Amino acid sequence: MVVLKEDSLVDKVLYRIVKKHVSGTTMGSALAKAKELNQKNIHASITFLSNVPENKIKARYITSTYTELIRRIARLGLKASVQVQAGQIGYGIDESVFESNLKEILSTGNKYGVFIWMEVKEGDHKLPKGIEKSLGFGLAMNFDYVDKCAKKYRNLRTAKIMCDRNGSTKIEDLKRIAGMFDNTVIMSAPDFTVNKVLKNGVKNDLVLEFLLGYSKRKLSKALDKGAKVSVSVPFGKDWIAYATDMVSDKYMRIIVDNLLKERSIDGA
Repeated sequence: MVVLKEDSLVDKVLYRIVKKHVSGTTMGSALAKAKELNQKNIHASITFLSNVPENKIKARYITSTYTELIRRIARLGLKASVQVQAGQIGYGIDESVFESNLKEILSTGNKYGVFIWMEVKEGDHKLPKGIEKSLGFGLAMNFDYVDKCAKKYRNLRTAKIMCDRNGSTKIEDLKRIAGMFDNTVIMSAPDFTVNKVLKNGVKNDLVLEFLLGYSKRKLSKALDKGAKVSVSVPFGKDWIAYATDMVSDKYMRIIVDNLLKERSIDGA
């Protein structure tokens, strides 16, 4: 059962929107959901919902959470990867701290055989050199950043692409990008993009990653068509910032955006 914090009326409304997309506040809730998905032959991509830290101590705490998550995934024998935001582990605070934390996460992932996704944004230009050569590692990025990222990390062979929710992503562009890497994950694509991918044939090296709470019927349709499927499984107490990212319906996103603005004005 998902139990998230509800303080204000705004939070209660946001909670109703977001709750099906979050496994819960604890690591155990995410691992249990990953196990449930694995039983249906679905891979899980687990991420810790923790706001970007303001100091080294918090960045260190988040790093320790991820390394423990990796160890528990391995102990349970789960088919799951881990997705980390660069900003969560010290990027923007201290370059040496970030590199040290990232190295620890990658070495733990390599040791236990758990794949690590590093989520980067267009402004993240100072990732350690040679990072794309690490075993069991890939970059997760917005669609518009793919070409720049591929040019910068020429040895990058695995990428996760976050699609444009407004529908401007063309199937030709997806095919082109898929051809740039050995393995490509299309994350959180809107239904019409998913339908285009399925209609145009599913590449063996292409994975469709859906949000937790996505239609079971549509997931089954993708599996029936032979698609490789993954589900994003977030956990943690800092779920508010995740609300806008997980909402797929454009009208619902407008509601969420307005609620978040109201929440900010109220000082919640």
